[in-house]
Amino acid sequence: IEAAQSSLQHCLDQNPSYADAHLLMAQVYLTQGNFKLCSQSLELCLSYSFEVREHPLYHLIRAQTQKRMGEVPEAIKTLQMVMSLPGMKRTGTSSKSKGKKIEI
Repeated sequence: IEAAQSSLQHCLDQNPSYADAHLLMAQVYLTQGNFKLCSQSLELCLSYSFEVREHPLYHLIRAQTQKRMGEVPEAIKTLQMVMSLPGMKRTGTSSKSKGKKIEI
């Protein structure tokens, strides 16, 4: 994880507006349990590329961060919103998925 963080930091030093690197850095911070920096990286990512709002990964990282910070209602709203994105299908109507719990 530290090597990935170092590589990403180098990329961001070279090009601070590289939104994908901010998104990956948010994942690194989430893995490390540094939720404040994770949130900051997500905000930077969004500020450099509004298109990131169309990517489910952005919302998944955001929801995981919200959940781990104790903001469960916000995490639920984030996940519900991501389900309305183009290309996202709702599953759960089949008998196989009923009663299954999904962990974020």
